Amino acid sequence: MDEIIRVCAIENEAESQIVCSILNEQSIPYTLKKSEDAAYDGIYAAHSPWGFIEAPLPYADSITQILKDFRESRTKKRARSSLPSQEKQKNFRQQVELGVPILLLVAVIVLVGIVVSQKRMLNRYAVRQNIIWKWDPTEKAMVGKLKSTGQLRYRDYDRNFNNVYEERVVYSLDGKRTATYYDDNEDGNPERSVSSQIDGTVVWKAEDLNESGVFEHETVYYYGQNRFVEYTDTDDDGLFDQAVVHNEGGRRSIDLRQAFFGDQP
Repeated sequence: MDEIIRVCAIENEAESQIVCSILNEQSIPYTLKKSEDAAYDGIYAAHSPWGFIEAPLPYADSITQILKDFRESRTKKRARSSLPSQEKQKNFRQQVELGVPILLLVAVIVLVGIVVSQKRMLNRYAVRQNIIWKWDPTEKAMVGKLKSTGQLRYRDYDRNFNNVYEERVVYSLDGKRTATYYDDNEDGNPERSVSSQIDGTVVWKAEDLNESGVFEHETVYYYGQNRFVEYTDTDDDGLFDQAVVHNEGGRRSIDLRQAFFGDQP
């Protein structure tokens, strides 16, 4: 069994959401531990990080690189958003103070959407050279397992035997279902996608309702099934412009363009 080590510190809960989403998408095993967990007697020190990610030693470099890339991307985006004049900078800071929570949520969804889109564009068999594929007539599915260990990683269902997979399931290294893609009309492009953590908790859902190849509606479950955010791309340009925050039965709608840029388009 590989040694479990503490790989990196997590600054805040928003950062944990995006890093964990990427790790789930790439089927990388890990454990997220918060500083105020029972292991620390429920005491959270002000100088302590928000939490830590622990993982098997062979995955340490991959996890470190994912966190580094995210932080660099966030830094560059903030740098490009700065305005030249002092007055504009002042106005911008005021807007940021009001919209930082929303901005962080949007950054999470955009990055996850990019990862999913790139995966859809790749040939799923050409990039999996270490996978052995075999038809399972009982499950009516093409099953992909690791050559080295025989561990189940993928199951593509073709229940009507027309050579089009209407459901594609991705499994983690310990055999847990972490992502599912649904092609309901069997046109070769999934209209729905669901991602979950290693324990099976759903963290993200996406829909391509108009078959444009872009997920114009996504739902992110940040704090459980009753506390989540829906994002909508109303003009199908690949950018979310509306958000609805659900909090224990309450709803709050946000016009993202108005929130960030006022009357600017």
